[in-house]
Amino acid sequence: MKISLFRHFSSCNIKNLDKKSCVNCVCFIDVTCYPNVYERCNKFGEKNIVTGKINYELASNCRSNKNLCGIDAKHFVSRHLYN
Repeated sequence: MKISLFRHFSSCNIKNLDKKSCVNCVCFIDVTCYPNVYERCNKFGEKNIVTGKINYELASNCRSNKNLCGIDAKHFVSRHLYN
């Protein structure tokens, strides 16, 4: 089934179809239950030195920045390894 599904999509012109998805990474912070909050990456961020609160970087920013994770997900760790 997977092979035939892949063949179906291989003829499509979908960008980044072969790239890893953040949602499958252990660093991905899923916040879909909170309105107006976007998915974040716990690999990158900045700590407020006064309050100690960590502001995690948006996952989309991490993937678009080659100095962070980049389009090829160079810091990707599959969450399926830990199940």
